[in-house]
Amino acid sequence: MFPYFIRNCTSILSVSLIVFIRNLAKWKRFYSAYEIPTFVCFDNDDKSKKDAKGIKRKDALKSIGLQDDLIEDVLSTEDWSINDNYCVFGVDFEETMKASFEKYVKIEAEEKERLSKSKSIVARAVANKLANLDKKETDTGWQWFRELAEKISSL
Repeated sequence: MFPYFIRNCTSILSVSLIVFIRNLAKWKRFYSAYEIPTFVCFDNDDKSKKDAKGIKRKDALKSIGLQDDLIEDVLSTEDWSINDNYCVFGVDFEETMKASFEKYVKIEAEEKERLSKSKSIVARAVANKLANLDKKETDTGWQWFRELAEKISSL
């Protein structure tokens, strides 16, 4: 879903590779060793069985140079957190999008019924539909995604 939002935020932005990977810190360190600009994005889903204790998220934030006290602040945020080299989607990606886009819940329900319950398939369909709607001022998500696109563009 993320690449679809980014693509619709700016026509200037060219992201050569957006990878959804499990070990963000490892790949951040690898790319940094070869001086490949990298921007880390993840959600704060502490309900995930894959990272319930936040170890992987903490490691990802350490890999970009954040200190322990700031890491705790970032991991406790319930809203967007965008910085020069990372973005955290609040509580979790879906909840952040629901709070940021007025029609997200309605469109998500329609797409779940039409397609399946696969998160990635539904998220992609929701992103496409949102991108084709008129951008409302009440949809703060577009402002956030524009800021995110600017940060990635400036790498």
